[in-house]
Amino acid sequence: MKIEGFPGTFADDFAPLDLVEKRMPAAVSKMLGAPKAYGFGECHVLHGIEETDTRGGIVVKLHHVSISCPNRYPTWDEMKFIVYSLVPADVGMHMMLPRRDAKPGTRDEYLDQHPWCLHWWETTE
Repeated sequence: MKIEGFPGTFADDFAPLDLVEKRMPAAVSKMLGAPKAYGFGECHVLHGIEETDTRGGIVVKLHHVSISCPNRYPTWDEMKFIVYSLVPADVGMHMMLPRRDAKPGTRDEYLDQHPWCLHWWETTE
């Protein structure tokens, strides 16, 4: 199935929903860098623009979208629809697996704060 304004196709049984903005407690918002929170069916969504230190020591601001569900991973169609709905058309996004040899406490450490959350990051290249 095609959805106007979105590249590629979606499963025939995918039903696009509205992203509903949710209130986030001020303390949580400040701690997380003031992202916006949304609901999308069963999905919980955070979207923000975060300052990120590149390996070259340059600080840049990049889009970051976190998508989780209470008891399952988000589907590809849910993630695709959410990311394309929130991020400008001229911004590329990717999901990334951390290095397998990452040391705890380093920037490459695999952080697993929520068992069903997947992250999308703005592509810089």
